[in-house]
Amino acid sequence: MKQPKPVELLNLTVRNREKVIFSGQVSALTSENDKGIFDVLSQHSNFISIIKNQITIYNTDGTLQKIQLTTGVMQITGNIINIFLGILTPQLAPQKKISALEYLKSHPTKPSH
Repeated sequence: MKQPKPVELLNLTVRNREKVIFSGQVSALTSENDKGIFDVLSQHSNFISIIKNQITIYNTDGTLQKIQLTTGVMQITGNIINIFLGILTPQLAPQKKISALEYLKSHPTKPSH
């Protein structure tokens, strides 16, 4: 009989400008971006995303921990997750999406001479 493969853990660090808020191994993580709510499990694809609202951490002992946020940046490389909070000012935070044509209409350029 084959032994079940051990669950790989994620190494998570959540920090703001002043300090590390959370650092440790976790089983999984749930967050939200403009596309909706998503989960991060071991062997997740590498990516960077702007996240919002909250992070739910699934600790290795089965408990949950929630961290409220306005916006943050999540970086995933292999089983390493880094989350940076408080680095997006309101001017840099995600805004309403508009098409390039709408942008050009609202930001007319001056003719160059």
